[in-house]
Amino acid sequence: MRSSRKSTTCIFAIILILLFGTILANYVYGKKNKNITRKYVQGYQSKHNKNKGQRNNSKNPARPFTLTGPITGGKSLKELGYMPGFYDVHLTGKNTEFLSSNGLSDQKDEYGRLLNNTDPMTLEKGTKVEFTPAKFAKLKKQGQSYIITNPGNYLPDIQIPAGEYQVTYQGDLISQEISSTAKAGSVLSLSVTTYEGTVIPKSTQEDNFNVTLYEAQGRDSGNNKGWLSVQKNRLVTVSMMNVADKNVAIFLTPTTRSITN
Repeated sequence: MRSSRKSTTCIFAIILILLFGTILANYVYGKKNKNITRKYVQGYQSKHNKNKGQRNNSKNPARPFTLTGPITGGKSLKELGYMPGFYDVHLTGKNTEFLSSNGLSDQKDEYGRLLNNTDPMTLEKGTKVEFTPAKFAKLKKQGQSYIITNPGNYLPDIQIPAGEYQVTYQGDLISQEISSTAKAGSVLSLSVTTYEGTVIPKSTQEDNFNVTLYEAQGRDSGNNKGWLSVQKNRLVTVSMMNVADKNVAIFLTPTTRSITN
């Protein structure tokens, strides 16, 4: 009897230890997977060399690959055998559920998409998505304004100087009609985020803001400009949802205005 109880207790203890070990391992792996993303771009800069000219010092581990639908079941990047890192993404075919959160479409490529090993992949039939290592090209300028034309992640001091900016947009957005069956209107969104994709809200850190510019109910919503604080060690994450006009662009103009006011 006592032997039976001891055996049951031992088995129960082993199960608890294994369960705890699995949870701890997943937690450590998740933290490691998130923290390492910051290293993907550390030291990413052009260094002048008299013999070799310009070269970049990127630690981005991304390698080119292509996904062709259908892909179901939410297989992870690791399961599919591809490398994590920052990617520029090009879609061929109809719009896709995959990466749709940032507004990837056949009209707008996505730049600087951050993929981790655990990211699930889903892709419809007839759709192809090409991934190439992110170029992190400096943003074009018009006068004093920096111009963003595509969704994705943009790097402070590498693509755009850290500082305070007024945000406006140019181009035609889709209006949202008041109807239960109507399609959603266009939304342009800029957020200051961590490398883990967490938005830094005003309530947490007052010098970081989310800016949303959109058109709804058949007219401009009134949110046709905003303010953004570009910070070191933060990503500027841009979404362009339901944008059909290839010429839609976001302008970031340096300002001395105190954003916290």
